[in-house]
Amino acid sequence: EREAPVQEAMIATDSPMVAEVGPLKFYLDDVLKLTRENEDQILPVGPESEKLERLKANRKETLKRMIDRRLLILGAAKHPEWVNDASWEEQVQTLYAKMGAEEIERRRKAAGVGKEEFMEQFRKFIREEMMIRELVAREVESATPPSEEELMAAYEKERDTTFTRPESWAVYHVDRYLPRAEADSLPKVVEELERIRAEVAASISSATTPKAKANLMAPFVKEHSEAPDAQVGYAYIYDTTKVNFDPELVDHVRTATMGELSPVFELAGDEEKVGATFFLVFENRPGDTVSFETAKRVLIQKMMEERKRENRDRLFEELEAQFPVEVKEEALYVGLEDSPNSADSP
Repeated sequence: EREAPVQEAMIATDSPMVAEVGPLKFYLDDVLKLTRENEDQILPVGPESEKLERLKANRKETLKRMIDRRLLILGAAKHPEWVNDASWEEQVQTLYAKMGAEEIERRRKAAGVGKEEFMEQFRKFIREEMMIRELVAREVESATPPSEEELMAAYEKERDTTFTRPESWAVYHVDRYLPRAEADSLPKVVEELERIRAEVAASISSATTPKAKANLMAPFVKEHSEAPDAQVGYAYIYDTTKVNFDPELVDHVRTATMGELSPVFELAGDEEKVGATFFLVFENRPGDTVSFETAKRVLIQKMMEERKRENRDRLFEELEAQFPVEVKEEALYVGLEDSPNSADSP
């Protein structure tokens, strides 16, 4: 829900002007009415040294929301017929009842105005919101759904990426690494892995299924492997270049026999390290491609979101051309450097 109604473009001669939107002016007090309440939540988040930047970002984001809202109101103003008095009054009563008298009074006090003035602002705010909804519905939400031809073209473009799951293998593996500068010592690592492999082979010899063997191998992986996934379980190795698996590991896994320990072999490594490993594959999932009919639902949602975003961007470009926006950031941050909440304060 939107913030409580406030007079966004009030005349405040004792407050610095922070923005102009067409004929309207915004003052720092306008922004502070909305930022004051959420600063208590913003300040405890993150390092102490970043408090000032978070406060500045809060003011900037709040002003941006205010400007966007005012642009939409200005854009909808030429169509007063979009909202009739009956529907307006119904919305006023509905929101008033939903908020409750206690919340209404709290917001009135926060706005610093009398009851009659607050209700006038409240009613104005509701009408503006209704006008905004109508404008957005007409200019943004009314995006044209993609045609069957457009959907098929998008599917063909993404079929081998988004809509294809490559073949994969569930693998327990015991890795050991060395810095590349110590590659001469790799034979000793291989020798140690041969010893561990012999222990694993003896432990799993009585198991009759790949999964049972994997369960018996798991403790050895947690105890001896230096692989990043060792402490969280097995790895899924995908037959794709999009995931950065060691190529030697993938080549061996691709031709492995389910449920059998691989020999110990050296990994390809990278610029920083070399290594060796052995593994056991206990599950294989064949690759699969999502059908066009199934993918359509995803594509329609994705393409509609893109078109609505394009419509919104185009709408704001048109509104800013009609009602030029000028932000005075220096004025927006007045008082922050000297605030007791700023990062430089003791």
